[in-house]
Amino acid sequence: IGLGFTPLKKDFWEYDPAVNTWTRKADFGGIQRVAAAAFTIGNKGYVGTSACNCWVNGQYYGYLNDFWEYSPTTNSWLQKATFPGSERLAGASFSIGQKGYLGVGGNNQGNLNDFWEYTPSAEVKPAVTFDPIYVGTYAGSGEAGFADGTGLAARFNNPMGVAADTFGNVYVADAGNNCIRKITQAGVVSTFA
Repeated sequence: IGLGFTPLKKDFWEYDPAVNTWTRKADFGGIQRVAAAAFTIGNKGYVGTSACNCWVNGQYYGYLNDFWEYSPTTNSWLQKATFPGSERLAGASFSIGQKGYLGVGGNNQGNLNDFWEYTPSAEVKPAVTFDPIYVGTYAGSGEAGFADGTGLAARFNNPMGVAADTFGNVYVADAGNNCIRKITQAGVVSTFA
């Protein structure tokens, strides 16, 4: 866990549930930020995009599209290829198998609806590719509210995070409704927690 604001931070921490302790790790390799996207592939963590809206060493940083890899083996950060989509904050991110996914979110132009697939590669320097994938409405009408249902009949209020399980279900953190919503492959939305 790491980053955050008031003031913006770069510190990262590891929690060990076996002994109920936190250990500080190497500070994030990029500039401080808030609402970054993150996912894991294998034994490495990936963090990127977001916004700073701050001055660092005489340079102003607004929305960001840099991307970083964390190695717990070496306790170090390595900058990867720049995210090719629009700069954004609060993008949804998750991983399935050996690929990471990042998309949606927003910037000063409004809400974004693109989604990208990330594939790390040992042969390519800086060892990352991002490819666009189809983005469409899976469930929900785009109008804020709360309603379980199928497809466009469902309503969400400020969805903030996405995860998927091995059965093809998608889970959405519905922040405005303080709950977790489950979306089946058929587009059926139900309240999970």
